[in-house]
Amino acid sequence: MMNLQEFFTGSWRLERRIIHHLSGEITGKASGEVSFNNTERNGSLFYFEQGEIMYTPFDGKKFLFHRSFEYVIHENELSVYFKDGINNGQLYQQYRLDETGLRLRAAGQHECVLDHYTAEYAISNDNEFVLETVITGPHKAYTITTRYTRNDITAVRLEPEE
Repeated sequence: MMNLQEFFTGSWRLERRIIHHLSGEITGKASGEVSFNNTERNGSLFYFEQGEIMYTPFDGKKFLFHRSFEYVIHENELSVYFKDGINNGQLYQQYRLDETGLRLRAAGQHECVLDHYTAEYAISNDNEFVLETVITGPHKAYTITTRYTRNDITAVRLEPEE
């Protein structure tokens, strides 16, 4: 079984695309930096992302963004908690590593008012993974695809534990 904490720990680059379900068009693009750092709590990582995002509905203007989460890992399960904003400390989503060891599938949906969020992590290789988040509801209809690429590509090698 893969050690999720070892896999995520480190510095990553992100490229994000936001696609509107009705039009099929890209309504936003983002790029930035991400860090996963160990916390004092065993099995826990602090996730911090920051970068620049461009929204088509705002005439292509660019905005700075940042977000943080706590990733709590227990064997093949991942719980993600908000670490900023009005939901600080609340559970965002839970995931379970599938039998292939390369996908973290959501155990349920996150509800934000009337909109529903579900997501899946797909691990491409030692140094890249993709997070796809689908948001549906009366206020939102998007798919957000974020590709993460490790900054230090020699940091981790995915090999089964002995």
